[in-house]
Amino acid sequence: MQKIKLNLFFFILLSQILTASLVSANSNQSFCYHFYGADRGKVKSDLLELLDSGEYSIDFISEKISQLSKEIEQISDRSSLEEYLFFVTSGKGRITEKAAAKEQTITQLKTRFAENFSRWQRFTNFVHRNLNEPKQEIWLNEKELKQMRTHAHDLSQLSSLIRNKIYGFESSYYSGLVKVVNPITGEILKKSSYKSGVAFVWDPIAKKFEDKTSYESGIAGVYNPILQKIEWNSSYHSGVAGVWNPLTKEVEWKTSYKSGVAGVWNPLTRQIEWKTSYQSGVVGVWDSSKNEVSWYTSYLSGATALNRPTDTADPNYPHSSIQSFYGVAED
Repeated sequence: MQKIKLNLFFFILLSQILTASLVSANSNQSFCYHFYGADRGKVKSDLLELLDSGEYSIDFISEKISQLSKEIEQISDRSSLEEYLFFVTSGKGRITEKAAAKEQTITQLKTRFAENFSRWQRFTNFVHRNLNEPKQEIWLNEKELKQMRTHAHDLSQLSSLIRNKIYGFESSYYSGLVKVVNPITGEILKKSSYKSGVAFVWDPIAKKFEDKTSYESGIAGVYNPILQKIEWNSSYHSGVAGVWNPLTKEVEWKTSYKSGVAGVWNPLTRQIEWKTSYQSGVVGVWDSSKNEVSWYTSYLSGATALNRPTDTADPNYPHSSIQSFYGVAED
């Protein structure tokens, strides 16, 4: 009887400990969400304030970049991501400017050091203690420059992460892949096909997507607003892509043997930019934050972006294909 009571006591005690642990875990989780929600703007403002100042705190900036990375992982809405993209790009630019100024400082310090001390003095620096201070100054500046370059690289990586989230870059090994948003319902459609090209094209007249696959072949479709129909093109063992040229009022096609190919209309140059990648999927989107095309490639894989077609039959709109996988990844 005593043994039963003792077991019951330990069971109740264990239950209370587990309950307390769960409550503590939930409260910590709530605190974590509250922290990133409330301090989201503060991390950016703190980092900008420091970058605008004349100082450069290595540890502080490293900490803020780490916090930024955690924040970005939790964000999914496009407007917030675009805001962070602008901030990260600006931050990288400011760090790059500071790094360039630091390089000039190091060059001046080295020039002054060479002028003040002969080669023999520099060779026998263990005797001349007065060399230690200028050498230490050069070393500290070079160390800081190295960290600046690391910070610029980290922000560049963050920039790539944000762009991937904004544009939905994705790949599928040995398979064609396409991902589109229905312009009416907002529904995301996704399709992949092993060793095959695959494409979705929006028909603004029929108000629906048309899709096609082609085994071991690249395939692409482009809506022709003059003919009011979708033009299709496929090529065996080759990548194929098409873009509607609003100036010439016709679809321009490009194929590339055993290579991925993609085309994007550049609204600034008013020309189509093309990119090919051997034995790789390739896709491009116009990046308005940089005023240039952002390209994404993936070796031996189909590549796609989250295509957001416009529900329009306007011939002045540059309709284009989004899929360019060549269908086969081997001889």
